[in-house]
Amino acid sequence: MKARYFINKKKLATYTFDDDLDEYVRGEKRVIGQKWDDAKGFTLPLNIRMKHWVALYVDLSECNIKVYDSAIPMYRDSQMRREVEPIAVMMPMFLKHTGLFKHLGDKLECTWPMIRVKGLVHNERSGDCGLFTYKFIEYLLRGLPLEDLKEEKVADYRLEVAVGIWSEFRMKKPLSPTI
Repeated sequence: MKARYFINKKKLATYTFDDDLDEYVRGEKRVIGQKWDDAKGFTLPLNIRMKHWVALYVDLSECNIKVYDSAIPMYRDSQMRREVEPIAVMMPMFLKHTGLFKHLGDKLECTWPMIRVKGLVHNERSGDCGLFTYKFIEYLLRGLPLEDLKEEKVADYRLEVAVGIWSEFRMKKPLSPTI
């Protein structure tokens, strides 16, 4: 969506979406497998300038985008707003295009505001933002309190992710190199 925004920025008023993304929203792609029309929102990871990761929550009930950032001092609010702008502009347009969100009315005609969530865990060590983005998304999806995320638990979180990946693939057929 970010790429579509920058490529079509000067002609957004006439931009039309391809139908390929609609299949996800209608629940026709197995990756998600459910319609979005009854969802309260959804999460996205966002990479900022190939240096930093944040979690986004696109709130369909409040029509805004919440940013969960483990290193808030790294970017000013104005900088983060510019990074989130492609999604804040394109997401309402896309939701309108699908036809599933007519109940949102005029809220599909404008850029959605970005809300930067404060008071979250702050990671001191470079390189942990991706892990915390993963954990923010996990906690949001599971309905767990974000205050439970702690900097001193980073080693445990890394181990948890590694074990999860290992257990997911241990029973599968090993990949064979193609030479």
